Amino acid sequence: MKHSNHFYSIISVTLVLILFGLVGIGFFQAKNLSTHFKEQVNIVVELKSDIHEADLEKVKQKIENSPVVKEGSITFISKEEGAKMLTDEFGEELLSLQMSNPLHDIVTFNLKARYISTEYFEKIRLQVLDYPPVQDVYFQEGLVGGFMENINKVGYVILGLAIVLLLIALALIYNTIRLSIHSNRKLIKNMQLIGASPAFVSKPFFKKSFLNGLISSLMAMTVLGLLLLLILGQLPVELLAESGTLFIGLSVGLLILSVIMNLFSTFLTVNKYLRTNLEDLHS
Repeated sequence: MKHSNHFYSIISVTLVLILFGLVGIGFFQAKNLSTHFKEQVNIVVELKSDIHEADLEKVKQKIENSPVVKEGSITFISKEEGAKMLTDEFGEELLSLQMSNPLHDIVTFNLKARYISTEYFEKIRLQVLDYPPVQDVYFQEGLVGGFMENINKVGYVILGLAIVLLLIALALIYNTIRLSIHSNRKLIKNMQLIGASPAFVSKPFFKKSFLNGLISSLMAMTVLGLLLLLILGQLPVELLAESGTLFIGLSVGLLILSVIMNLFSTFLTVNKYLRTNLEDLHS
């Protein structure tokens, strides 16, 4: 086997794996961003007037005990604080109207990402409305519906891209390995003619292919690891969770993909030459 052919094979497979890994990183980071933004959607609980402190604590405790509520997301905003926020937003003209404060005390909270849906919001709304001190519950229904629709569209696009890329990767790796073994086609046929079994003929090629797959995956992991560090360095701290798990999962996936595609391509190529007539090898 010519070393230059196998070197080009390793480089080619490495580049394909890097491209495939970039799609994987994009998918998981998009998922993290989706989770982050989903958990920023506020549910606003409007409280009745003159609510007692004990009743307020009961409402907050009941919300906090719900398994679907994001931990640490519960916030109480008094009507005085609400008026100040509106004044800061719209200017002092709001106070010049000499109106009594029309606002209510409110409690806001967020749901965990997996529970974000219009149907689930409505279910939570009805549950919270059962609390006696609660007057009404609001959530950004239009925002949630549009957000979920866009997330689904992005998911379909990424899935389609991953499938197309996988097919391209298979074709590129197969052709690369076929070219690397092409120079040994006569050797394969000669070994077969002197009585060597297909398994005996294929064994050294499988060993070399397995080793090349390992080297390619390690090179791809190194490049992707450096890129991942650069990407994570630009993201907010709250989006860095599970980054270690992401890299480990990505590395294992690329290792398996590289080895399997190399071995499968080698199997197809070697068997092709084993079935080819000796005269056809010279054509």
